[in-house]
Amino acid sequence: MVRYPLLQNYKLLVVLMCRSLATDTLRLVRILQIFHWNPQKLPKSLLVGVEYHSGEADMTKLIPILFTILCIIGCMSSGYAADQQSPVRVLYIDDQIDPPTADYLDEGVRSAGRDGNQAVLVLVNTPGGLMTSMQSIVRTFLNSSVPVIAYIYPQGAKADSAGLIVTVAADIAAMAPGTNTGSASPVQLDPTGNSEKMDKTMERKVMNSAAAYARSIADKRGRNQEWIEKAVTKAANLAANEAIKMNVVDYVAKDIPDLMQQIDGKKVTLSTGRTVILNTKGAP
Repeated sequence: MVRYPLLQNYKLLVVLMCRSLATDTLRLVRILQIFHWNPQKLPKSLLVGVEYHSGEADMTKLIPILFTILCIIGCMSSGYAADQQSPVRVLYIDDQIDPPTADYLDEGVRSAGRDGNQAVLVLVNTPGGLMTSMQSIVRTFLNSSVPVIAYIYPQGAKADSAGLIVTVAADIAAMAPGTNTGSASPVQLDPTGNSEKMDKTMERKVMNSAAAYARSIADKRGRNQEWIEKAVTKAANLAANEAIKMNVVDYVAKDIPDLMQQIDGKKVTLSTGRTVILNTKGAP
């Protein structure tokens, strides 16, 4: 059995529409019964001037009337849905990028999709981390079923090394004033976590692979490939006001409400091909 809960706020309007379209009482009653409304509770004034007929209503004559009403329902439902604001899930990268961070973000992004969140906001403040964990996060962001917003925040935060790449991989990238990003040159760590020197051949292989990977992510998101490659090969770094000019990030926002207002109404096309229009003003 199909019911139409959205119509409860519009019942009188739809009843009046039925009244204007139905030419006799039986047809009007039949339409209202389809929508599970009790015709006996209708005000008698709605039936004034409607010709009474006994017997069965001709259903073929009801089809144009029902089609018109369903079109009205569709418009009402669309308007109702547009007014509803789904929450924005907030996640954090607030330390080294490592396997627990990657697992946390993967689960958070997946659960946001399952729970009907309209987007995920990832607050980034990191010195970098492991390449394998960074690549896992990038895959999570690129294949997310909801838009991912990476925001280097709060003021004074940074997204260095792997933090730059995951920020670039988000659907929307933003920075707070007084933040910076870059310095994405790969280094090799010993078992104690300290950097160690690579031989020339290995260094060249690792550098070229990291640069190509960074360029591919920047290309996917339409961001500055040349500068992002320079961040890998030359350890280049940018402040927020420079990053937006260089097309490394999309927005500079002083705080979360400011960012939510700036991106409100933005269209985001996901890897699935689905396009989402963000309704973020006042969120999360």
